[in-house]
Amino acid sequence: MAQKNKPNYILYLILALINLLWFFHNFNSFELIEYRLVEHELSGWLATPFITRIFLGLMLCVSGLLIFNINPRKFTLKLSLLLLIIAFLDISREILGSNHIILHCYGCISDITLLNISVWIFVFILTLYLLRFNGSDMKWKWVKFPVVIILLSIPFVINPVYPQDFRDETSGLNEALEEKLFSENFNSNSFLLAVFSPGCKHCQRVGRAISVEKKTSDNFPEVKIAFGGKKEYSEEFLAQSNISNLDYLNIEDKLFFELSGGRFPMILFVENDTIKKKWDGRTFNYFVLNELSKPNIKF
Repeated sequence: MAQKNKPNYILYLILALINLLWFFHNFNSFELIEYRLVEHELSGWLATPFITRIFLGLMLCVSGLLIFNINPRKFTLKLSLLLLIIAFLDISREILGSNHIILHCYGCISDITLLNISVWIFVFILTLYLLRFNGSDMKWKWVKFPVVIILLSIPFVINPVYPQDFRDETSGLNEALEEKLFSENFNSNSFLLAVFSPGCKHCQRVGRAISVEKKTSDNFPEVKIAFGGKKEYSEEFLAQSNISNLDYLNIEDKLFFELSGGRFPMILFVENDTIKKKWDGRTFNYFVLNELSKPNIKF
């Protein structure tokens, strides 16, 4: 086993630490990357949870392999360079006016700033600098393969993808929607009614997913959000969720709780003033979003 070049190894550790911070910053932002992939039509709802976790696993791979000094020049630094190029493409999208997701990991903040760009440039130059060195890599032979597999699997363990996320666990309904307030606000005979509580974080995530799919799919049904409470709370909810393409209305508390049953979010598919399907936050999943995007959907 070759000896480590100490100056180089310190630089490897710096690069590993940055990628580790990148991973942890995105640890609680799985949905944001998923929305990004779908919004730019880079993936569908059924594939995006796997692509997202693999992407985060690659961040861990760079960190772990650099820490153990496993093939830094032959593989790890090249992988780091690939992730940097993806971040650069994300910068380009932001400059062109798109909402970014991947770049903010470098600055650990959510907006493009001088800090983000400066850290990205630093990491890019550091990676190129280390690639030019002629130092020796430590030879781990077959041991490196289980290390890579373990690191790639960590995002799937931390934030699992469950089988129930890929099927519709709800049954069909045929409940009359007695309140005409909703059908009078729609231009079609079928629509999606999302009943959200302004203070519900899960409602924000579901609302963002619906907003993204409505932007990208011409077949997605018409959508309106029903809120209870004051109008200013509803507007604050939409701003925090980055939702600008969905209409909403505020309804009286009695009807609000009748529709939701006190569980939020509650999503209703209404056709000809009849509730055909009802999903809560657990059952409104990747599969349902994918199904709602199909033409002439029937429940």
